[in-house]
Amino acid sequence: MGVRRLRGGLGALTHVLTLKAPDGSRERVVLRRHFVRESLNPERAEREFRILKLVNDAGIPSAKPLHLDTTGAYFGAPALLLSYLPGRSLYEARDEGAWTEQLARVMLSIHAVSPADRDLSWLPRFSRGEIATELEELKPEAEKAGALARRVHAALVANLDRVAWPKPCLIHEDFWPGNTVWFRQRLIGVIDWVNAKVGDPRCDITQCAIDAMLVHGPETADRLRKTYQRLAPKPLPDLWYFDLFNGLRSLLYYKHWLRGYHDAGLTQVTEAIASQRIRQMLRTALKESEQR
Repeated sequence: MGVRRLRGGLGALTHVLTLKAPDGSRERVVLRRHFVRESLNPERAEREFRILKLVNDAGIPSAKPLHLDTTGAYFGAPALLLSYLPGRSLYEARDEGAWTEQLARVMLSIHAVSPADRDLSWLPRFSRGEIATELEELKPEAEKAGALARRVHAALVANLDRVAWPKPCLIHEDFWPGNTVWFRQRLIGVIDWVNAKVGDPRCDITQCAIDAMLVHGPETADRLRKTYQRLAPKPLPDLWYFDLFNGLRSLLYYKHWLRGYHDAGLTQVTEAIASQRIRQMLRTALKESEQR
């Protein structure tokens, strides 16, 4: 058996195992073992396994769940075995239009999973109420982060009951190109589902757009938003509100996010570039909020 380590989500160690059968054939699988601050985390492993069953049943491209070991009997920690996706994350495609369209289409396939059609009651929720709670939690940090952060936070609170709130659906809640797998310029899977929730689809759209903006610039972010809206059964209202919401998160935490960008080879996304692009996006969204 061969082993290769991959970067995993928070609290998980991820390895690719090469298994050799008695007949000499080989198969790759992915092993994910779950910890929280070096403690075992069976609930997180079980939840990720269940989410993967859900998204596979819904036809969303992702790794297939093969085996769940909640007790750590086989792997020394709560773990799951997944099928291996032969590819890599793609940040800079040869055809940017095709790249953004594939990202938009896979998000739409996620957001098509509805509580009206499937039992999603076991997933955490993230919609108006949870956003209100997070805004309250972010207030002290926003107060310390400067005038722009304070303006954005105030606009989010003031408009919380003025924007439309569509019916919740399945959301990934960490959707960006780094959590997708591509093979020969084709998106073949979405990974790292541990944060999945029943919530507002605009969380995914604007987060992915912000990541596209940081790597490529605002034009690519606009292309992604417009492509999603064009392909959606019904365009989503008030995307600017979630530009502000995810933009405030970005403004507060982008210095930490840059470590992941640089680990992925995206060293061109410097602290100065990230700060400038996030601030410009927030100013644009604030102008839109003021026009309501």
